[in-house]
Amino acid sequence: MCDDGLFRDEREIRLGLMNSLFPGLFNHNEKYTAGLITKTIKENLPQGDCSEWLKFWSSRSIRRGPINKLAMHSDANIFMVSSRSGHKIQQGFFPYLDRKNPVRGLPAALALHDHKHVKGEVILPNLTAVGSLNQQKVRALLKRVFAVNIPAFMPATEHNEAGRLFVVLEICLASLIRHYNDLTKVKRC
Repeated sequence: MCDDGLFRDEREIRLGLMNSLFPGLFNHNEKYTAGLITKTIKENLPQGDCSEWLKFWSSRSIRRGPINKLAMHSDANIFMVSSRSGHKIQQGFFPYLDRKNPVRGLPAALALHDHKHVKGEVILPNLTAVGSLNQQKVRALLKRVFAVNIPAFMPATEHNEAGRLFVVLEICLASLIRHYNDLTKVKRC
């Protein structure tokens, strides 16, 4: 979710980066970041006789594939593509769209993952099936999976209420459990 997880070291806290996403990129511009992404992609592609082919891969490749897939999806529209990609469409009405609302991009995410009903209700995974008697075990698992020192993501303690974004960690843990094959397969001895 965040660079180096949800943990900030003393230097990052001193620099005021406690709530910054990707603090390692904080002082760099978009061109620098795009260059890092392009370099990483090219370093991880097969080398050899494909040098001519390698020049076509860049940081834009990350968006090119999904945008083309959405453009061919029968239920996708320009609003869905724009919401997912972050690209502007027309200046006339674009400023009126809520760009911070993640729900606008959910149908596009469903389309990219080949869901049949992209405009259906999205239900976030949760841990309610664990039950209230097992909350201590859930909290212990959360501590082991997520290194967190950002107050907004901290769980409740006897002295403090949970941070306003703590529910995001619970959703991420539930999603991890739901989608991680080694946790969901029944193992037989």
